[in-house]
Amino acid sequence: MKTRKKRKRWNPKEHSRYKMVVYFKDKEAVDPSEDDQSSTFYSFDWKSGYSRFLDPQKGLTGLHKKVREYGDKANFILIYDRTTDRLIEKYFEGEPLEL
Repeated sequence: MKTRKKRKRWNPKEHSRYKMVVYFKDKEAVDPSEDDQSSTFYSFDWKSGYSRFLDPQKGLTGLHKKVREYGDKANFILIYDRTTDRLIEKYFEGEPLEL
């Protein structure tokens, strides 16, 4: 009797397309240019942990929901494209800023 090999699950730290760095007000994080305490969140770019296909737009939409959720609680929110390591969006207290 053959047993099917179980697919490996996606790992957000390795496979996500975007990452969001949040500088919360209660962690005394004031400025992203300084080395303050920050929290990092990774986009969840697939429908389930075993899904075969990545959908980067789904991951970015999820991060935008988190921006709305954490907007008042954070000084700065930065969203990076992990493939190029470029800053693509920046928010101050939930409001978008120009890059």
